[in-house]
Amino acid sequence: MCLSQHLVTNFSHCISLQFTLPTYRYTKAELLELCDGYANLYLCTGYASMQLCRNDELVRFARDHLGYVCNPMNLERFMQHFDCLRKVEEHNSDSCQYFIEGIAEPGKDQRKCRGVKQYNDCLQPKIRKECGKEAWNEFDKVIEWVGCRV
Repeated sequence: MCLSQHLVTNFSHCISLQFTLPTYRYTKAELLELCDGYANLYLCTGYASMQLCRNDELVRFARDHLGYVCNPMNLERFMQHFDCLRKVEEHNSDSCQYFIEGIAEPGKDQRKCRGVKQYNDCLQPKIRKECGKEAWNEFDKVIEWVGCRV
């Protein structure tokens, strides 16, 4: 199976960050590189092979964390709001981030949503105020794509 080394390397870094939602820990350039790696994974292996591997921990982890953001139908809209969302998330890391620390690991799906509702509730008013409703909708969709209910 052809798995982009870049994707594996970047997700190893992502796992070491130990956050349920590491999306906003990346710069825009890093996230676009991850999306390139994610797209190459599908181009290289093909959809049928990916379906066979869909339960592989790393494939599932990559799909959960990049599937929404890197989808060509969502990427441009998401990137329009990314800088503001990242800024709000970064400036509120002391008051909100601790809800989701220490959870992001392939194979730990049963724990991946622990604290996400509290994290969401903590950031919602700040995102709506500073970034607007459309940005909030994008933030919410990323959480839903990871598989968490808010």
